[in-house]
Amino acid sequence: MDQNFKKKIDDLFKIKYEKITKSKFDELYCTLYADLNKISDPNKKESTYKRLMLTTKQTKQRWVKKIKSDKNLKINQDIENAKYIYNQVLDKIIEPEKFIIMFEANSIDEYINKLYRNMDLWVNSADALLSDFEYLTILHKKSIVSAFKNDIIKLYYSYTMSNHKEITRIPRVLSNIPFDPTNKKDYFTVEEKRELDDIDNFSLDGTIDKLISSNSNELIMKLEKRTYLRIEEGKQTQDLITQIAFLKAAKALNNLDLKIISLFYTNFYNLVTDKSIGKYISDLVKELGLSENKNNFIAVEKSLNKIGSIRLESPAYEGRKLKGSILDVFFDVKDGRNHVEVYLGGFLKNLILMDSSLNFNKDVFDKLSADSQQIAIWLQNRRLKLSITNPELKETISLNEFADAILMTAKNVYKRRDRIIEALIELQNYNLIIENFEYEKKEYQFLIEYIKLPENIIKRIETEDFKAGELIEGIDYSISN
Repeated sequence: MDQNFKKKIDDLFKIKYEKITKSKFDELYCTLYADLNKISDPNKKESTYKRLMLTTKQTKQRWVKKIKSDKNLKINQDIENAKYIYNQVLDKIIEPEKFIIMFEANSIDEYINKLYRNMDLWVNSADALLSDFEYLTILHKKSIVSAFKNDIIKLYYSYTMSNHKEITRIPRVLSNIPFDPTNKKDYFTVEEKRELDDIDNFSLDGTIDKLISSNSNELIMKLEKRTYLRIEEGKQTQDLITQIAFLKAAKALNNLDLKIISLFYTNFYNLVTDKSIGKYISDLVKELGLSENKNNFIAVEKSLNKIGSIRLESPAYEGRKLKGSILDVFFDVKDGRNHVEVYLGGFLKNLILMDSSLNFNKDVFDKLSADSQQIAIWLQNRRLKLSITNPELKETISLNEFADAILMTAKNVYKRRDRIIEALIELQNYNLIIENFEYEKKEYQFLIEYIKLPENIIKRIETEDFKAGELIEGIDYSISN
């Protein structure tokens, strides 16, 4: 049997299985040889896997139904208590505000959905494993053993279908830039747009050194728009205006921008040359996993315009001063189709030379929601820094810090909290970055426990021999076609 797979399975399940069942994991694994051979057999692989997935779905539904109907469980007792209080609200015995304060929900249905959210996400996810069930430990031992068997066979199917893992490389510097996962935040505010629409030309007052050291947001905004418009018109941008417009901070980027930057960065990381990458807009839209329609064509072009007009400056990034663009973008028309030519900007080119990237299993990263992708990038950077300052790899992060990292526009604290919790559960389900987390509602903060890094990696980080681009993580639980 494949020893590489066995090692991965040991890392994933052994400690957990032996802790719950008090039995030897190797003995369980030996009983699966016949089942794993069926998965290896091309004539039996698909039929075996289909039966397995059907059984998994039915098992999940049965377990959730059992948990929700068990009146002795604390979660259901809490719901009954909340129902009693809510009925008092309906009868106008107590004020609605008291219910909201007690249960952090506006209605009984919202409260029930909140308590059952983890289970409902789990039961409806084809990727989630049986052994990830949050009430696994209270089930009969026979059910627990069957769950681990099921998961091992399922993962072996994915393992045999994947000859290699593609990598998504994210420039590590992006972990310090807030992103808007909803793609709804405009590049310019309404007020900025109104001001800029009234500007046809502007003069630069003062000497160049004063302009460069200026903190004037208005100047930055004007320079940025000029660069943006020149790219849109297909003109060269390497002029005095552009050189001055290195911009003290990037404007709000969104999840589409992140996908485009990552796509080209990964390509250029492999090429490591000064050659451009040319793509038809329609082909780029498909490559990004978007449907081919006019709105997406426009959205991708606007995103490229925005990225091309951004200039970054880092006074001390990993010991070096960096300045320059993210991507240099040029539009044209070829064979009647909109086409874009992209060069790696000076800023990212330096990062490639420094091997400064966060690497993720592409299959895993592509399946994450927009919130989870941004939180994964942000937390991975924090985890690497924490690995040499806190051996326990635990830290407390406030709700506001999370919301700032992914530019949440929602003001409601409960909506912010719920979005972050869902994203963290996703990362847990894919065994990515975090081991566990708790939300401390009185303090409005999360206690994050990270997955421990291998000792050899920690030693290399301590000796500064580690390159961030070497770390590839995430387990893909889905089918590989």
